[in-house]
Amino acid sequence: MLENLKLSPEQAVNWLMQLFSCLVGCWHTANPGELMAEALKTEDLSFFRMDYKESLTIQVSLLVDGLKAGLFNE
Repeated sequence: MLENLKLSPEQAVNWLMQLFSCLVGCWHTANPGELMAEALKTEDLSFFRMDYKESLTIQVSLLVDGLKAGLFNE
């Protein structure tokens, strides 16, 4: 799928680091510590709850779109 993008090794590593940042960030946001998890159960903070799979899917899709658009070729 992405093999035709002709990225240099440096560009590919940069993209992979962005992907890794998404993976780690989504995991920590969707799996908060005990105190934060308790706080997120309240109605006032419910909009901060995140689903890991949904969030990661959105971010990876955006990263792939950016890769296809040449944003990592600079």
